[in-house]
Formats: sequence, structure tokens, C-alpha cells
Amino acid sequence: MTDIPEFSEALASFERFLIQNSLPTAVRWVFRDDTWFPAYDRLIVRSWIDPDNARLAEKVYGEGRAKGLVQVEAVGRTPTHTLATVWFPKFPAQEVQGWDRGLKILIRLPCPIVRGVGRFPWTVLSWFPSFRRYQRSNLFASIGSKRWAAARCAQPG
Repeated sequence: MTDIPEFSEALASFERFLIQNSLPTAVRWVFRDDTWFPAYDRLIVRSWIDPDNARLAEKVYGEGRAKGLVQVEAVGRTPTHTLATVWFPKFPAQEVQGWDRGLKILIRLPCPIVRGVGRFPWTVLSWFPSFRRYQRSNLFASIGSKRWAAARCAQPG
């Protein structure tokens, strides 16, 4: 039995945490494919966020809950929304030292104001070597890709 609450309860706790930190409570779920941090305190996001991201975030949360550890993180903000992601160490190479169970709710500090870009500018950005490096990098490993989110969990040895 896990002490991690169901997704709906965790979302309510996350919203209370956002209120305490003066961030909007309307949440949009993002994955690495939707984001680019050209610098640690700057976030560029595609302006069209897939509505399926919410289902994928709930799936990831459920898998992390089953494993006994999951993280919900606010990664950016707009005047009306908080952009958030869900992550857990899905594969053995992703194990995190010092964290082996429980729910972690946090806000990336500084929590950048998001700059949204349309489809054409996003396509142009995707040609930048720094964008491609970010998509492959482990620097922001706690933001999984949609492919990572959709993948099946690694089964214990």
C-alpha cells in the first residue's frame, strides 16, 4: 500500500501549494517536447499544448505512485496558467540518490515566465543545435519526453 494520494488528491494539494506561492492554479501539463530552456531561468514553450498531455501526466503519476515515488513540479508560469510536469525514475539509470519514496511537490526556482511560440517559430527553433542538445540532455532530466511518458516502466530485475 502506498502513502502517495490518488492523482486528483495530489492535484488539489499541488493547487494549494501554488496558491501559497502566488502562482495561478490553472495547470497545463507539459513534457520535454513542449519546452526549451535556453537558460535555466528562461522557458520557451510551444503555444499549442496537446490536450492529451493531461492524460499522459495522469498515467505517469499512476506509474510513479505504483513505484512509490513521484514528483509534480511547476516549471513555468503565464499570467493565467502554471505549466507543470510529472516525473519519477522510470528506468534504473534514472534513480535519484537520496529520494526513494513519497510524493514530492515543488516549484522550479526561479519559476520563469513562459514565452509561447507558434508552430513556425517552434519549427525554426528545432533546427538550433542548442535546442537539439536540450532535447537530449540530462540537465533537465525531471522533464520527461512524451515518448518517455508513453513507454512502459522497467520491470525490477
